[in-house]
Amino acid sequence: MTEVDSVWANRKDAPSATLKLLRDPTTDLLPGLTAVICGGHFPGSMVLHSAPPNTALPTLFVADTIFAVASARNPDPGKRPDTISYQFLWSIPNMIPLPPDTVMQIWKALKPFEFKATYGVMAKISNVFEKPGQTLGLKARVLQSAKIAVKAMGYSDHGIFTEEL
Repeated sequence: MTEVDSVWANRKDAPSATLKLLRDPTTDLLPGLTAVICGGHFPGSMVLHSAPPNTALPTLFVADTIFAVASARNPDPGKRPDTISYQFLWSIPNMIPLPPDTVMQIWKALKPFEFKATYGVMAKISNVFEKPGQTLGLKARVLQSAKIAVKAMGYSDHGIFTEEL
């Protein structure tokens, strides 16, 4: 749990609780497993990056920090520059988007990490795997999606548009 969201912990003082509050933007939990605080629909929203040594499938466990949409499962969604693969939502059930600066904050937190799979909060919908021969890798699709989302909100001059891999 992140320190900023510790107000939600309900058993902080229990002797059996082993609550570790994460403060740093990234924390190595185990070899090859890193907690990344991204922010999002709450300030302490985080993802887990898994890249154990000698693995061919570095992975992001995104929960609901970013949300894969149906078009992410197309055979090659990167062929069309207007196709969104991920959405950045404050509320998934109500489809309320996050503000552009928060979308940028999430991207900046994810940018240093390589990944070829994302596992989300709803497995059948939101688990996505990079496939050989696709036009864009998953990381590029996250950035492309961030740009599409921010542009759709009417912020065509936002800093996200200067971002590159």
